[in-house]
Amino acid sequence: MQKRGTEDSRCKAFNSGASQTKGLGFVSSYPAAGLSVGFFFVTCYVIFKDIADGAPITPDHVMSFAVLVGTFASGHLLSEQLRQWRLLPALGLLILFGAGTFYCVTASGGRNAASSGAKAELVHKDNDDRARVEADLRTAKDRLREAQDKEADECASGKGPKCEGRKATREERQTYVNVLEAQLRMMDPARSEYPELRHAAKLFASIVSASEQSIFDRLVLWFPFVKAIFAEIATLVFGAIGFGHRKPKETVLPRRETVPQKPRETVATRKPKQSLGFLPRKPSGKPFSKDEALADLLAYVARNGSLPSQETLKARFGVASKGTISKWLADWESQGHIKRSQAGRCKSISL
Repeated sequence: MQKRGTEDSRCKAFNSGASQTKGLGFVSSYPAAGLSVGFFFVTCYVIFKDIADGAPITPDHVMSFAVLVGTFASGHLLSEQLRQWRLLPALGLLILFGAGTFYCVTASGGRNAASSGAKAELVHKDNDDRARVEADLRTAKDRLREAQDKEADECASGKGPKCEGRKATREERQTYVNVLEAQLRMMDPARSEYPELRHAAKLFASIVSASEQSIFDRLVLWFPFVKAIFAEIATLVFGAIGFGHRKPKETVLPRRETVPQKPRETVATRKPKQSLGFLPRKPSGKPFSKDEALADLLAYVARNGSLPSQETLKARFGVASKGTISKWLADWESQGHIKRSQAGRCKSISL
């Protein structure tokens, strides 16, 4: 009873260890897992940048975080469901992953585009301000040259009645030119709004048959979303590597110690008689006929090369007396089936 209970407990322990759910997210590569977590937080930072800037947490932020987590979880579990041919759960995970990816990429790309657009707007404003000052300076210099020419004409023959007025106008316009020049020197030089994209557009325009402006417009449109797509795919790929679907290790049960047992006492049995080389005995157990006895004797002689005793043949053939055996041997010898010769005390038979 104790032995059976022990084996039942061992079977239960083995079954419970072997029935664990596959793919529970065991860390199979810590560097890949770290990269996955890092890209996940990058995406979170981009989506929730307004919270970092001091905005309050709203239900929209909570829903966005749930969609973000669900997107990466569905993408991670999708391959395992497909491997097990569970098509309906796989289809559901695929829909969740597609919808979540669209939302995350759109949200992240939109925020990247907004951030890039804000920087571009600042550059555009600075360029507009500089262009306005440069235009005013050109106009002021033209008016200054006009005032200088009138002053020279009026004051050429000496101080006339209008010479002082022309001189005051020229000095006023000179001061305005000096102010504009000082303001222009304090401003940053003109910059390109998207210098890296502008240079890339020039490069691509030299390779493909498209205008530089057309390529530049498309780069401005798609470039913010490329980083968002990369961050999400990197999170999913590194997560699949770092948190691999590994089978749990089976529990190895300790080997049971065996107690040496005493050898069982065996009942002495008689040794079986050695085969004499005869043919198989008739199943019925009836006496041999003369022809059957001849075939049986020839088989024995072919294997052993000697003649058994008449007592052995009598018991073998089941005849009544040894005289029958002697008569059969004489008949077989006369018929040429056997040849008997004397070898000391023994008789040998040749075929």
